[in-house]
This record gives sequence, C-alpha cells and structure tokens, in this order.
Amino acid sequence: MKKKIFSLIMMCFLAVTICLTGCGKKGLTDNPATDATVFSNGGMSVVKGDYLYFVNGYVDQALLTKDDNKEGKVQKGAIYRTKLVNGEIDKDIDGFLKNADCVVSKIVGFSQGGFAIIDDFIYYATPYMKFSNSGKLQNDRIEFHRVGIDGTEDETLYVTSASDTELEWAMYKIDTTTYMVIYESGNIISINAQTGDVVGKVSNSLSHAILSESDYVYKDSRSNFNNLYVVFTREIDETVDKVSKANYAGNAVCCMNIATGETAVMNLGVEETYTIQHVTKDTIYYSYTSAGKPEECLYKKVIETSWKDAKEIQLTYSKYDSYHFVDYGNDLIVASKGSAMWRLEGDCTTEPVKIQNASREIIGVFGNYAYYVSEGDLIRFDIRSMSDPQNAYDDSKITLITNSNFIDFDNRRIYVYAQYTAENGDTNYYLNYFEENFTTDEEFEQRFVGVFENGDLPKAPTQPEEPENEGDEIVYIPHID
Repeated sequence: MKKKIFSLIMMCFLAVTICLTGCGKKGLTDNPATDATVFSNGGMSVVKGDYLYFVNGYVDQALLTKDDNKEGKVQKGAIYRTKLVNGEIDKDIDGFLKNADCVVSKIVGFSQGGFAIIDDFIYYATPYMKFSNSGKLQNDRIEFHRVGIDGTEDETLYVTSASDTELEWAMYKIDTTTYMVIYESGNIISINAQTGDVVGKVSNSLSHAILSESDYVYKDSRSNFNNLYVVFTREIDETVDKVSKANYAGNAVCCMNIATGETAVMNLGVEETYTIQHVTKDTIYYSYTSAGKPEECLYKKVIETSWKDAKEIQLTYSKYDSYHFVDYGNDLIVASKGSAMWRLEGDCTTEPVKIQNASREIIGVFGNYAYYVSEGDLIRFDIRSMSDPQNAYDDSKITLITNSNFIDFDNRRIYVYAQYTAENGDTNYYLNYFEENFTTDEEFEQRFVGVFENGDLPKAPTQPEEPENEGDEIVYIPHID
C-alpha cells in the first residue's frame, strides 16, 4: 500500500514538473551537429539529428491580448525539443516525455504558424503584437524571426503588411547565404535571412509557385533553376516588355532571382494566358488557355537553360478542378474532377486512374495515402487504387484540422492538434502523433507529444484496484496515453 501511494505521489510530481518546464534565457547545450540532415521543415514538427523539434500546442491568435506572446513567458504554442532514442519518441509509463526543452518561447502554434531549421538557426512565424496608430492590436499580422538553434540571439526579419490568409513562405540556401521567400498580400518578397534585408519584391504577379522543400541536407547542391528563382506570371507591359499588346494577347511568364531580386521575362504569350500551378527543383507545372486551346490542360517544362529551349510535355487532355502534386513520384498527381478523384502519372498518354468516387479536398499526401477532413474527422484513402476511405484517427477524439497547416509529417510520424480537457474543465489543443504506416487491423495509437502548460494538465485516471478478470494482473491506466 505504501509503495502504491509513493508511486502516485511520484507520478503527480513528474506531471507537475513537466508542466512547469519553461524557456530560459541561457542557451541550450547538446545541440544537433550543424551538418545533421533536417526532415519536415515548414510545419509543426522538424527532426534534426537526434532531436524532434515541435510546436507545443495551439493558440488562437484572434484571442491574444497585449499581455500575450511575451518572449520568455510562452509555453503553449512555443517550440520545444525532445531527444529521440533510436529514432523513437521517449516517453514514460504515463505518456509524458522523458525529456523536453523549451527552445523558442514565442507563439508558433497558431493558424499560420510553422518553423524551419537551416544549419544552426531556426526560422519561425509568430503573431505580431504591436498596436496600430489607431490603437488596434495587430495580432492578425505575422512576424518572421531567426533564432539560434540553442534558443539565443532571436531577431525579427520581416513583418507582414496586413492580415493574409493566403500567406506562404519557404527557405532557400544559395551558396553560403540563407534566404526566405514570402508571398503576402499579392507580393512575392525575397529576404536575406542572415541580415533581414529585402533583396527583391514583385507586386504584380497573377500566379506563382514557391519551391517548398521539407528536407534539408547540409551543403547539398542547390543549383537547379527553381532553387535559384521564383517563377510567376504577370500582365504584359508594353513599356517594360517593348512589345505591342496588339501582337501579344496572352501574359508574361517571368522569374525573380532570389539572391539579387532581379526579374526577367522567360516567355511572352502571343495567345497563351499561363497559370503557374507548381514547381519542383527543375520542373515548372503550368496550364494555359488560348484561342486555339480553350481547354486548360496541364503541362510541364524541365528548365535547364531557358523556357524556350525546354520541351513542353502535356500531362492531361482536359482540365481538372484541383491538383495535389506528390513530389516523390514521377509526375504523380492526385487530382479532382467532377465527383471523383484521379491518380495522374506520367504524361497524357498514360490513362488516368480513378481512385475515389467522390471529390475530396486533399490536405496532405504521405506515403501511399491522401488525407482529407470530413465532418471534423481525419480520413485517408490509398492513392494506388480504388479503395474505401478509412479513419486515420480515432473519431472519438476531437482534432483541430481545417487546412494543410494543421497536419504535418516527419517522414515517419503524422502530427495533428488534438483536444485535451484540463482538470478544471477547460479544453486545449496539443500535438498528437501516430505512425504513418499503421494498418486498419492495428489498434489506433495516437499519442501525446508536448509539455502541458500550468493548469492544462488533464485529470489523472482512477486506477483499478482489482483486475478485470480473476487471475489477471491489474492493468495500469496511463495518465495521458
């Protein structure tokens, strides 16, 4: 009996200790090596070396007040790290992390939050917390920061000009310099992420595509076209382009040099009005309409020297309603059209394969599965063939998923925000993860990863005093999972 009471006391002590762990000003030690490969940049979780870096819960930025998001005082929504053991997240019997350090004590877990690691620095987005001249808290704007991987020397790089639900950003490493490219309020902006200087800005784009690479290999060659340029379209300007619109009824395909900010025209459409759909390292995916081709088919060009010299390859014979490009496939695309989902692979001579009898709004493709949300539940289907959709998450749990910002993948685990009820009855969202390769025959194993802020800790379960069946051992119920 004494042993049981002591165990319960220790359990409570550990839970409170984990909850109260905060971010200090002193730099962290035992950081991953500079040349350690990075997986899953740009979202809620990043793996570098033996560490998993993660966003510690979700905060609704619309509810923030002037007293929130103070550096050094943020736990929920901050960036934490935990050391992996043989690639596994190390947890105790109650589901709490055995080790956790706060790295960035600013809110990164919000609707447009995310972070990336390049070399020895973390780049992240956080709500802007200054007042306008009229006295309004501008927490719907976003600040971009750079901080050392040890959590020191935090500096602001850029602040968005206004609230923007279509905000995009990505990191580029060109030679020895790191750049951040941001799309906000219709502008494409290139920033030297080591100095904070804006090196280029495009304000007249009609369509664009920013190369988003989730993995980063130290000193990897990044000389492909889309590692150096951002491709966009704009209206033809008779003065700038030195042509007459009477002879050019289409639009211009252009590019911005990320390192210098200089722009150049790649192609002027005589009749073609182009829309950039997606880019990979050396490939531009696009569609266009013209007098001779009113059907907006999908095409690609692999750019080695110039647009003109690149061969145009037609990928579809017709227009699809939406495309989700699967970058690890050979022109593998999950597309919707009418009331069906299709797998497109290769060029247009390859017959599209119907894989769903209903249209789905895809929020991510990981492994062999495409994920979408239906009535609040996370659902997946196999992109290899026609199959019934299946729950990818225990539907008895409440998750917070409204778009692709609320799901992440680190090449092994999938992360979502799940709801937890504190002992006082308040509800909060913290990260849950599950293995990407689970099967329907296996029991769901969504597990908590995080550090509960003081007051958010759920009530401990009541432990059984007797086994469920005579002769069995008493089964211990974990506090969290």
